[in-house]
Amino acid sequence: QKGHVATFDWQNGQLGCEFHVKESIRDAVWLHNRDYIAVAQKKYAYIYDSTGTELHRLQNHLHPVHLDYLPYHWLLVSTGATGFLKYTDVSVGKLVVELKTRLGQPHSMTHNPWNSVVHLGRLGVRSTTNCCSGLVSVFLKRQSGDLFR
Repeated sequence: QKGHVATFDWQNGQLGCEFHVKESIRDAVWLHNRDYIAVAQKKYAYIYDSTGTELHRLQNHLHPVHLDYLPYHWLLVSTGATGFLKYTDVSVGKLVVELKTRLGQPHSMTHNPWNSVVHLGRLGVRSTTNCCSGLVSVFLKRQSGDLFR
């Protein structure tokens, strides 16, 4: 269960960097200019540079499962087993906001690139018809709860 990270330029066929970590890897996302990569590992999220050197350990992001990057806001968004949605400003390395989703760990996360609204998806949520279905929650960093489900 040890992780392996490799970057590859598929257009030129060149290997960028390759390194091993001693934890399982759950997600990875490029940051603003492909020189930095954020990796969701077993306990924390980490930021590495293009040579594989660890730059930051984001201790506020406990047990991250999904990562996403909002390029126009320079925000790294994470969610994990704790059920919190966390926004970190990567330009200064500070946690901006931490939102409690109240629904546990999501199965997927993405954002709308035009307005930076984060969408969290969950499977197996009980609905009013007593059948399992999916649930999508929509979040903004300025609002304390979800916009709608």
